[in-house]
Amino acid sequence: MKKSSPYILILLAICFFVIPNEANAQLSWLYPGNWLPYLLSIILSSIMSIMVWLMWFSGTLLNFVLRYTIVEMSQRLTELAELNTVWAVVRDLVNFSFIFFLIYEAVLLIIGQRTQQAVGKTIGMIVLCALLINFSLFFTKVLIDVSNVLTIGMYNNMIGPTCVDPTANCGISNTIQSYLGIGSIFSGTNPADMGKDMTEMLIFFTGSTALILIAAFIFFAVSVIFFVRYITLIILLMLSPVAYIGMAFPSFKSYSNEWWQSLRGQIIFGPVYMIMTWIVLRLIASPGFITIGGTGNLNAAFNM
Repeated sequence: MKKSSPYILILLAICFFVIPNEANAQLSWLYPGNWLPYLLSIILSSIMSIMVWLMWFSGTLLNFVLRYTIVEMSQRLTELAELNTVWAVVRDLVNFSFIFFLIYEAVLLIIGQRTQQAVGKTIGMIVLCALLINFSLFFTKVLIDVSNVLTIGMYNNMIGPTCVDPTANCGISNTIQSYLGIGSIFSGTNPADMGKDMTEMLIFFTGSTALILIAAFIFFAVSVIFFVRYITLIILLMLSPVAYIGMAFPSFKSYSNEWWQSLRGQIIFGPVYMIMTWIVLRLIASPGFITIGGTGNLNAAFNM
C-alpha cells in the first residue's frame, strides 16, 4: 500500500490539473473549486446568523431598558411604594439625630464650652437642614425628571414618531441598525448564488460578523449601564436626606459630597449619551460615510 501511494497521488494530480475540464466533466464535482466555496458560505452564513441573533437580542434588551428606565421612569417611581417607605425611615433617623445634637449643644452652652452666637448659628443650620431633608425626595425627583426630559427629547427625535408609541416593538437600536445597514446584511441571499472568490467571501463575512458583534456588544453594554443608572438613582432617592446632613454635621460633609457627586454623574450621563449618539448617527447619515455594499445584500457586496 505504501508503494502504490505515490502513483495514486500522481494520478489524482493528472486528473485535477493536467486533464482539461472538458474531458473531465463527469469528475467535475470532485474539484474543490466547485463545492468548497458553497460549503464555506454555508458555514460562514451560520456563524453570522448567530451573530445577527445576538445583535437582535441585545438590541431588543436595549430598547426595553431605555423605555423602562428613561421614558417610563417617572411612572415606575410612582408605583414603587417601597421607595417612599425607605426614604421616610432615613428621614426620621436623621431628624431624630438632630434632637440629640441640640441637647448636646445645650449642654455645651450650660457648661460654658460654647457661646450663644455659636449655638444660635448651629440651631439655625439644623432647622434649615431639617426643612430641606423633609423635601429632599421631591427636590431629587425634580432633578432626575429634568435630566430624563432632556434625554427623552433626544431619544424620541432619533427613533422617529413610529417608535414613540409604547406598543411599538422598536427603539434606538433599530435606528442604529438602519443607519449602519446591518439589519439585513444577507437578507434574501442564497449561499449557492454567492461568488466563488473565497478571498472576497472571507473578507466580507469577517468584516460583517465583526461589525455585528461589536454592535451587539455595545447594545448590551449600554443596556447594563442604563440599568445600573436606574438602580443607582433609586438608591440616591432613598438616601436623599444624606445630601443635606452635612450642613448640620460637618463630620458628615464628605458623605453629602459623595451623594451629590453620584447624583450629578447619573443625571448628566443620560442627556450626554443621547447627544453623542445623535452626533454619531448624523455622521453615519452623511454622504461620505462608507456602508456595507449598499444596503446589505451579499450578492451586491460580492459584485461591487
